[in-house]
Amino acid sequence: MAERLIVSQEEASFVQEINDIESKPGFQRLCTVPLIMNSHYEALPTIVAPMTHRRKMRTVLMDPNIEGALSLYPYDGIGIYDRKRFMDMGGFDATLKNIHWQFMDFGFRSHLWGEEISLSLHLKLLCEGEIPAENYTIEKSYRRFYLKNLAPVFRGDHAHLPLYRFPSFLAKSGEDILSSWNEFSEGRNWVKKNRFRWKHSAHDITNKWGVSKVNAPDSQTPLQTHNSGNEQENSP
Repeated sequence: MAERLIVSQEEASFVQEINDIESKPGFQRLCTVPLIMNSHYEALPTIVAPMTHRRKMRTVLMDPNIEGALSLYPYDGIGIYDRKRFMDMGGFDATLKNIHWQFMDFGFRSHLWGEEISLSLHLKLLCEGEIPAENYTIEKSYRRFYLKNLAPVFRGDHAHLPLYRFPSFLAKSGEDILSSWNEFSEGRNWVKKNRFRWKHSAHDITNKWGVSKVNAPDSQTPLQTHNSGNEQENSP
């Protein structure tokens, strides 16, 4: 993430406490995300929240000021993970070469499958150096993220990727019909294989944070608005 991340002895002890808690039955948190501070000891806006506006997806960064606040994904992947839960859900998808869409896929999949990624104000990290810019380009990594997370329809106890999604996918993919169908079919098979792991719809996930166009952080404020060419459509 940056040149250095510094953890104090107090925070190191807290990490051990978290690990001890995670080993107990009934603990539901997949990942505990820390409070990240800059070299002036100011908290950075690192709580990632999704929102949609006019069928377009975007993420906003919010201030980490509430204990247990949910984050769509661990900012820059930084957090304390429950190893077993992480492995059981497949971890980060290495087939997504774009790191931003890899994080988005991990976060959406985690929440869709009923996992929790949340903040601990007791765990503090000091970041010295520049925070790297992320790449929000709409390309193959985004299309795979879309097919795995936004396109599936959740009903009752399972999800499926309906065939009626294909014409729109084809039209916006920029690929020929055969390549698009192969890509769509691969996503459809993946959803079918994991269909009973869904606990929520993508709409449920975006509503968790209650972020709307009206109350979303303005891009001119320290609460950064992240988007790809401003926003990403909920289709490729």
